[in-house]
Amino acid sequence: KAYRYTLSWALRHRGVVIVIGFASLVLATVFVMPRLGFQFMPISDQGLVSITVETPVGTSLYETDQIVRQIEPIALCFPEAESVFTESGRLSGGVRGAGERGSNYGSVSLTLVKKQGLLDVLTPWRHHESLRTRADTEIAAELRQQMAMIPGAKIQVLTQSGFGGTAAPVQIELR
Repeated sequence: KAYRYTLSWALRHRGVVIVIGFASLVLATVFVMPRLGFQFMPISDQGLVSITVETPVGTSLYETDQIVRQIEPIALCFPEAESVFTESGRLSGGVRGAGERGSNYGSVSLTLVKKQGLLDVLTPWRHHESLRTRADTEIAAELRQQMAMIPGAKIQVLTQSGFGGTAAPVQIELR
Protein backbone atom coordinates (compact mmCIF):
# COMPACT_ATOMS: atom_id res chain seq x y z
CA LYS A 1 0.00 0.00 0.00
CA ALA A 2 2.81 2.43 0.91
CA TYR A 3 4.64 1.60 -2.31
CA ARG A 4 1.54 2.28 -4.42
CA TYR A 5 0.92 5.60 -2.65
CA THR A 6 4.57 6.71 -3.04
CA LEU A 7 4.59 5.73 -6.72
CA SER A 8 1.38 7.60 -7.51
CA TRP A 9 2.64 10.69 -5.64
CA ALA A 10 5.98 10.57 -7.58
CA LEU A 11 4.14 10.29 -10.91
CA ARG A 12 1.93 13.29 -10.09
CA HIS A 13 4.91 15.41 -8.92
CA ARG A 14 7.57 14.58 -11.52
CA GLY A 15 9.29 17.96 -11.31
CA VAL A 16 9.74 17.69 -7.55
CA VAL A 17 11.16 14.16 -7.93
CA ILE A 18 13.66 15.37 -10.54
CA VAL A 19 14.78 18.28 -8.31
CA ILE A 20 15.15 15.99 -5.27
CA GLY A 21 17.10 13.46 -7.35
CA PHE A 22 19.45 16.12 -8.75
CA ALA A 23 19.98 17.69 -5.30
CA SER A 24 20.77 14.24 -3.87
CA LEU A 25 23.36 13.66 -6.61
CA VAL A 26 25.00 17.03 -5.95
CA LEU A 27 25.09 16.44 -2.18
CA ALA A 28 26.54 12.97 -2.65
CA THR A 29 29.22 14.38 -4.94
CA VAL A 30 30.14 17.19 -2.54
CA PHE A 31 30.21 15.12 0.66
CA VAL A 32 31.10 11.57 -0.41
CA MET A 33 33.52 11.92 -3.35
CA PRO A 34 36.33 13.66 -1.39
CA ARG A 35 36.37 10.73 1.04
CA LEU A 36 36.79 8.22 -1.81
CA GLY A 37 40.14 9.67 -2.92
CA PHE A 38 38.80 10.50 -6.38
CA GLN A 39 40.96 12.51 -8.79
CA PHE A 40 39.77 14.08 -12.00
CA MET A 41 42.99 13.00 -13.75
CA PRO A 42 44.80 10.22 -11.90
CA ILE A 43 48.56 10.45 -11.58
CA SER A 44 50.28 8.11 -14.01
CA ASP A 45 53.84 6.84 -13.85
CA GLN A 46 55.55 7.96 -17.07
CA GLY A 47 59.03 6.86 -15.98
CA LEU A 48 60.53 10.33 -16.37
CA VAL A 49 61.95 12.58 -13.67
CA SER A 50 63.06 16.15 -14.38
CA ILE A 51 65.41 18.17 -12.20
CA THR A 52 65.59 21.89 -12.94
CA VAL A 53 68.36 24.10 -11.62
CA GLU A 54 68.13 27.88 -11.39
CA THR A 55 71.03 29.85 -9.96
CA PRO A 56 70.90 33.60 -9.23
CA VAL A 57 70.88 35.88 -12.27
CA GLY A 58 74.43 36.73 -13.31
CA THR A 59 75.84 33.34 -12.32
CA SER A 60 78.37 32.14 -14.88
CA LEU A 61 77.68 29.10 -17.03
CA TYR A 62 80.70 27.43 -15.42
CA GLU A 63 79.26 27.84 -11.91
CA THR A 64 75.82 26.59 -12.98
CA ASP A 65 77.45 23.63 -14.72
CA GLN A 66 79.35 22.79 -11.52
CA ILE A 67 76.03 22.51 -9.65
CA VAL A 68 74.53 20.39 -12.43
CA ARG A 69 77.62 18.17 -12.28
CA GLN A 70 77.00 17.66 -8.54
CA ILE A 71 73.49 16.42 -9.32
CA GLU A 72 74.49 14.02 -12.10
CA PRO A 73 76.31 11.41 -9.95
CA ILE A 74 73.48 11.47 -7.40
CA ALA A 75 70.99 10.71 -10.18
CA LEU A 76 73.23 7.95 -11.57
CA CYS A 77 73.31 6.22 -8.17
CA PHE A 78 69.63 5.30 -8.48
CA PRO A 79 69.31 1.72 -9.76
CA GLU A 80 66.02 2.69 -11.45
CA ALA A 81 67.78 5.25 -13.69
CA GLU A 82 68.14 3.86 -17.20
CA SER A 83 69.68 7.04 -18.60
CA VAL A 84 70.58 10.51 -17.36
CA PHE A 85 70.81 13.60 -19.59
CA THR A 86 72.22 16.89 -18.32
CA GLU A 87 72.11 20.33 -19.89
CA SER A 88 73.54 23.65 -18.70
CA GLY A 89 72.55 27.06 -20.06
CA ARG A 90 68.99 26.10 -20.91
CA LEU A 91 65.85 24.66 -19.34
CA SER A 92 63.71 22.42 -21.52
CA GLY A 93 59.96 22.83 -21.28
CA GLY A 94 59.20 25.42 -18.65
CA VAL A 95 55.84 27.03 -18.00
CA ARG A 96 55.39 28.27 -21.56
CA GLY A 97 56.77 25.08 -23.11
CA ALA A 98 59.60 26.96 -24.85
CA GLY A 99 62.01 26.73 -21.92
CA GLU A 100 64.36 29.29 -20.49
CA ARG A 101 67.80 30.22 -21.77
CA GLY A 102 70.65 31.72 -19.82
CA SER A 103 73.82 30.89 -17.98
CA ASN A 104 71.89 30.51 -14.74
CA TYR A 105 69.71 27.58 -15.91
CA GLY A 106 70.40 23.87 -16.01
CA SER A 107 68.50 20.60 -16.08
CA VAL A 108 68.96 16.91 -15.43
CA SER A 109 66.51 14.42 -16.97
CA LEU A 110 66.21 10.83 -15.78
CA THR A 111 64.62 8.12 -17.86
CA LEU A 112 63.66 5.28 -15.54
CA VAL A 113 63.57 1.59 -16.35
CA LYS A 114 60.13 0.12 -17.05
CA LYS A 115 57.92 -0.23 -13.97
CA GLN A 116 56.67 -3.62 -12.90
CA GLY A 117 53.02 -3.90 -13.86
CA LEU A 118 50.19 -6.25 -13.00
CA LEU A 119 50.97 -8.57 -15.92
CA ASP A 120 54.57 -8.85 -14.71
CA VAL A 121 53.36 -9.85 -11.24
CA LEU A 122 50.95 -12.43 -12.67
CA THR A 123 53.66 -14.07 -14.82
CA PRO A 124 56.42 -14.93 -12.34
CA TRP A 125 57.91 -17.56 -14.69
CA ARG A 126 59.06 -14.79 -17.04
CA HIS A 127 62.32 -12.95 -16.44
CA HIS A 128 61.52 -9.54 -14.82
CA GLU A 129 64.84 -8.72 -13.21
CA SER A 130 65.36 -5.22 -14.62
CA LEU A 131 61.90 -3.85 -13.78
CA ARG A 132 61.52 -1.24 -11.08
CA THR A 133 59.08 -1.55 -8.22
CA ARG A 134 59.13 2.06 -6.95
CA ALA A 135 56.91 4.74 -8.47
CA ASP A 136 58.49 7.75 -10.17
CA THR A 137 57.01 9.96 -7.42
CA GLU A 138 58.87 7.95 -4.75
CA ILE A 139 62.14 8.31 -6.65
CA ALA A 140 61.50 12.05 -7.12
CA ALA A 141 60.82 12.45 -3.38
CA GLU A 142 64.13 10.77 -2.53
CA LEU A 143 65.93 12.93 -5.09
CA ARG A 144 64.36 16.06 -3.52
CA GLN A 145 65.80 15.09 -0.14
CA GLN A 146 69.27 14.61 -1.60
CA MET A 147 69.09 17.82 -3.67
CA ALA A 148 68.28 19.86 -0.55
CA MET A 149 71.93 19.54 0.50
CA ILE A 150 73.25 21.30 -2.64
CA PRO A 151 73.71 25.04 -1.98
CA GLY A 152 73.66 27.94 -4.41
CA ALA A 153 70.65 27.10 -6.58
CA LYS A 154 66.90 26.67 -6.63
CA ILE A 155 66.45 23.00 -7.51
CA GLN A 156 63.08 21.46 -8.41
CA VAL A 157 62.45 17.76 -8.91
CA LEU A 158 59.31 16.99 -10.94
CA THR A 159 57.73 13.92 -12.53
CA GLN A 160 56.03 13.82 -15.91
CA SER A 161 52.25 13.88 -15.77
CA GLY A 162 49.77 12.16 -18.07
CA PHE A 163 49.79 14.67 -20.94
CA GLY A 164 53.51 15.33 -21.11
CA GLY A 165 53.67 18.24 -18.66
CA THR A 166 55.44 18.22 -15.36
CA ALA A 167 53.60 17.45 -12.18
CA ALA A 168 54.27 20.40 -9.94
CA PRO A 169 51.87 21.35 -7.17
CA VAL A 170 51.33 24.84 -8.67
CA GLN A 171 52.84 26.59 -11.67
CA ILE A 172 52.18 30.32 -11.99
CA GLU A 173 53.62 32.79 -14.46
CA LEU A 174 53.35 36.50 -13.73
CA ARG A 175 53.98 39.10 -16.41
